[in-house]
Amino acid sequence: MKGSRSGEVKRLPWIVGACLLLGAVNGAIWFNINNASNGKQARPSQPVPAKPPTLTTSDGASCKATNIDYGVRGEDAIMLRVSPDEKAAIAKQTAGDTTVDAAIDEQSDVRELCRAGNWSKVRVASSSVEGWVPSSALQKVKTSGSGRRIYTAADFEWPIGSAPARPAVLTIINRIIEQNPKCEAIDRQSLTMNGSGKGATFLIGCDGGEGDQSFEFTAADASNGRSFAPEKPIDPINKSEAREACQNAVTNAANHPSTVDFSMFDTTFDTFGNGEARYTIAFSAKNSFNLELTYIAHCEFKGEKLTSFVLTEK
Repeated sequence: MKGSRSGEVKRLPWIVGACLLLGAVNGAIWFNINNASNGKQARPSQPVPAKPPTLTTSDGASCKATNIDYGVRGEDAIMLRVSPDEKAAIAKQTAGDTTVDAAIDEQSDVRELCRAGNWSKVRVASSSVEGWVPSSALQKVKTSGSGRRIYTAADFEWPIGSAPARPAVLTIINRIIEQNPKCEAIDRQSLTMNGSGKGATFLIGCDGGEGDQSFEFTAADASNGRSFAPEKPIDPINKSEAREACQNAVTNAANHPSTVDFSMFDTTFDTFGNGEARYTIAFSAKNSFNLELTYIAHCEFKGEKLTSFVLTEK
């Protein structure tokens, strides 16, 4: 009896383990059968792609935002409409002193702002006029991840002698359009070249809502990391800082600094929208002949930096 009971005790862990294993197998089988009966399989969760936002345009139309650059199909002019309807009024644009119908053609570069059904609302880069055209009028072009057009060699009439530099020039042109949001499209007719060989300089213009811009560069700029992003606004200098900087410059340049006597009233301070400023101040001082004369100092600033000053006799 003792031997028999001892054998049963020894076998007990094996029996328990077998039961646990059998239970796990049955659970797995039941889980697979249950999923199969529901027509489902266990799959890793997938991210849901973001839907483009829905916009309501100024004309009351509801459309899906796109913001993608396009060309225009065909040789015939296509009128821009004020709403997504072929019977809608034609949009207008200013040409000099007159108002004309807004239209696009195969020479136009446009940005599709949004799409509603078979209609696209576009902005014309050369004029910033907006309007609706049939989506079928738009010609797909190669674009970057941000929706900006990628220009190719076939888009330009190349200057004579530019062949060796063309890959570098294309790199720079596409860098301009990608980095500079003020440049909505490259003016493809404006490419010019001055000089020859490695010393040649190129000039290209672009169209944008804030007015036309132009960029001068060399082929070397394609590999030297030059940025074409808009310059940051210059922090303007204030009047008291300009006065102090101008007075210091005058005193340091005077033959007899101790004789310099600045006027408290005969001053002007002009600021300009590009961050530049001009400060003028009258002063008296003795010259090299020990004669006291009256002068006007004209101090030019770019931001907070004094770039030049000129002295004139009053």
